[in-house]
Amino acid sequence: MKVWMIIYRATADYKAEAGGEDEVFTCVYKRLDRAKKECVQALKDDGEDEEIEWAEVTEKGSSRKWYGRPTGDLDGYFDILEVEVV
Repeated sequence: MKVWMIIYRATADYKAEAGGEDEVFTCVYKRLDRAKKECVQALKDDGEDEEIEWAEVTEKGSSRKWYGRPTGDLDGYFDILEVEVV
C-alpha cells in the first residue's frame, strides 16, 4: 500500500544557529490532501497562521514528492513523500 509521509525540514541556517532538526511526523496518510492539511495544522499548533505553497517535485523514475514552503518567514519547509508500506 502506498501512503504519504511528512517530513518538516529545518533550514541550514536554523540548524547551524539554533540547533534545529528535521522532524518526521509519526502518522502517515492515505490521501495527499489530508497530509497537506496536517502540515497546516502543525503550523497552527506552533502558533503560526501561515499558508503553504505546494509544488510537486517528483523526479523521473522515483516516487512522488511534494514540496511545501510556508508563506511566512519560517525556519523550514515540508516534504511529503509517497512511500510503500509492506
